[in-house]
Amino acid sequence: AGSGDNMCSALGCGCVEPGMVVLSLGTSGTIFGISLSPVDTTISGIEPFCDATGHHLPLVCKMSCTGVLQAVLDHWCSGIDSHEEASLLAEKEPPGCHGLIFLPFLGGERSPNWPNSTGSLLGLNQENMSFLMISPG
Repeated sequence: AGSGDNMCSALGCGCVEPGMVVLSLGTSGTIFGISLSPVDTTISGIEPFCDATGHHLPLVCKMSCTGVLQAVLDHWCSGIDSHEEASLLAEKEPPGCHGLIFLPFLGGERSPNWPNSTGSLLGLNQENMSFLMISPG
């Protein structure tokens, strides 16, 4: 007998009844919940695990979660020391990020199973390139 990290997390935070759900945000992000019946594994991204009590535990995992935020601070945000400071600066920008779209697959992805995927910055043009350099003022 045994169990895994997410199954033990569910047990540890009391997620043991059908309909209960856990959201875990760390380097990866997972969301999982208790079910009395197996999940439809034809739905992309949902993994058919079982929990530590014998119920089903459908789970979705994204590898590109909070670790991406730190990577952006470390490599693109010279002079910004905290997520709070970066958030305050981001709040000053208009919705839509000047047409830029960041796909943060910096370490591959698990769901969907794209282990060799890489990150991308889409939507670059002459008008929005100046917004790539982020500084505290």
